[in-house]
Amino acid sequence: MIVSNATTLITFARAGQLGLLRQAIKRLVIPEAVYEDVVLKGTGKPGAEEVKTADWIEVRAVTNRRQVEKLRQILGRGELVYLHQPLFPRRFCRVYPFQGY
Repeated sequence: MIVSNATTLITFARAGQLGLLRQAIKRLVIPEAVYEDVVLKGTGKPGAEEVKTADWIEVRAVTNRRQVEKLRQILGRGELVYLHQPLFPRRFCRVYPFQGY
Protein backbone atom coordinates (compact mmCIF):
# COMPACT_ATOMS: atom_id res chain seq x y z
CA MET A 1 0.00 0.00 0.00
CA ILE A 2 1.26 3.46 -0.91
CA VAL A 3 0.04 6.79 0.45
CA SER A 4 -0.17 9.82 -1.83
CA ASN A 5 -0.52 13.54 -1.51
CA ALA A 6 -2.68 15.74 -3.75
CA THR A 7 0.24 16.95 -5.89
CA THR A 8 0.94 13.44 -7.13
CA LEU A 9 -2.67 12.84 -8.18
CA ILE A 10 -3.06 16.23 -9.81
CA THR A 11 0.24 15.91 -11.70
CA PHE A 12 -0.67 12.51 -13.16
CA ALA A 13 -4.20 13.73 -13.95
CA ARG A 14 -2.95 16.83 -15.79
CA ALA A 15 -0.76 14.59 -17.91
CA GLY A 16 -3.69 12.27 -18.54
CA GLN A 17 -1.76 9.45 -16.88
CA LEU A 18 -3.72 8.39 -13.81
CA GLY A 19 -4.03 5.00 -15.51
CA LEU A 20 -0.24 4.72 -15.54
CA LEU A 21 -0.16 5.44 -11.82
CA ARG A 22 -2.74 2.71 -11.29
CA GLN A 23 -0.69 0.21 -13.27
CA ALA A 24 2.42 1.00 -11.24
CA ILE A 25 0.79 1.05 -7.82
CA LYS A 26 -2.38 -1.08 -8.02
CA ARG A 27 -3.78 0.29 -4.71
CA LEU A 28 -3.40 3.84 -3.43
CA VAL A 29 -4.38 5.32 -0.08
CA ILE A 30 -5.12 9.00 0.36
CA PRO A 31 -6.06 10.93 3.49
CA GLU A 32 -9.41 12.70 3.69
CA ALA A 33 -7.57 16.02 3.31
CA VAL A 34 -6.16 14.94 -0.05
CA TYR A 35 -9.58 13.78 -1.22
CA GLU A 36 -11.00 17.15 -0.18
CA ASP A 37 -8.28 19.06 -2.07
CA VAL A 38 -8.48 17.01 -5.27
CA VAL A 39 -12.18 16.13 -5.49
CA LEU A 40 -14.20 18.68 -3.50
CA LYS A 41 -12.10 21.83 -3.95
CA GLY A 42 -10.93 20.68 -7.37
CA THR A 43 -14.35 20.17 -8.95
CA GLY A 44 -14.00 20.54 -12.70
CA LYS A 45 -10.20 20.35 -12.57
CA PRO A 46 -7.97 17.50 -13.78
CA GLY A 47 -8.28 14.41 -11.61
CA ALA A 48 -11.34 15.41 -9.61
CA GLU A 49 -13.82 13.06 -11.24
CA GLU A 50 -11.25 10.30 -11.79
CA VAL A 51 -10.22 10.23 -8.13
CA LYS A 52 -13.85 10.42 -7.00
CA THR A 53 -14.80 7.32 -8.97
CA ALA A 54 -11.54 5.34 -8.70
CA ASP A 55 -12.05 1.95 -7.10
CA TRP A 56 -8.28 1.58 -6.62
CA ILE A 57 -7.97 4.70 -4.41
CA GLU A 58 -8.93 4.31 -0.77
CA VAL A 59 -9.71 7.34 1.41
CA ARG A 60 -8.74 7.05 5.08
CA ALA A 61 -9.31 9.24 8.10
CA VAL A 62 -6.51 10.54 10.31
CA THR A 63 -6.80 9.47 13.94
CA ASN A 64 -3.84 11.28 15.51
CA ARG A 65 -4.96 14.92 15.18
CA ARG A 66 -2.53 16.17 17.85
CA GLN A 67 0.51 15.02 15.85
CA VAL A 68 -0.96 16.55 12.69
CA GLU A 69 -1.38 19.93 14.37
CA LYS A 70 2.22 19.95 15.63
CA LEU A 71 3.61 19.39 12.15
CA ARG A 72 1.15 21.52 10.20
CA GLN A 73 3.61 24.41 9.78
CA ILE A 74 6.21 22.19 8.13
CA LEU A 75 4.23 19.82 5.90
CA GLY A 76 1.15 19.89 3.72
CA ARG A 77 -2.08 18.37 5.02
CA GLY A 78 -1.77 15.26 2.89
CA GLU A 79 1.84 14.67 3.89
CA LEU A 80 1.09 14.95 7.58
CA VAL A 81 -0.88 11.73 7.68
CA TYR A 82 2.10 9.84 6.34
CA LEU A 83 3.73 10.23 9.73
CA HIS A 84 0.87 8.51 11.50
CA GLN A 85 2.53 5.08 11.68
CA PRO A 86 -0.40 2.91 12.90
CA LEU A 87 -2.61 4.05 10.02
CA PHE A 88 -0.14 4.22 7.16
CA PRO A 89 3.02 2.29 6.22
CA ARG A 90 6.36 3.98 5.57
CA ARG A 91 6.00 4.17 1.78
CA PHE A 92 5.03 7.53 0.39
CA CYS A 93 4.64 8.68 -3.20
CA ARG A 94 5.41 12.29 -3.96
CA VAL A 95 5.91 13.85 -7.37
CA TYR A 96 7.58 17.20 -7.87
CA PRO A 97 6.19 18.74 -11.06
CA PHE A 98 8.76 19.99 -13.53
CA GLN A 99 8.13 23.68 -14.20
CA GLY A 100 9.81 23.70 -17.63
CA TYR A 101 6.79 22.50 -19.61
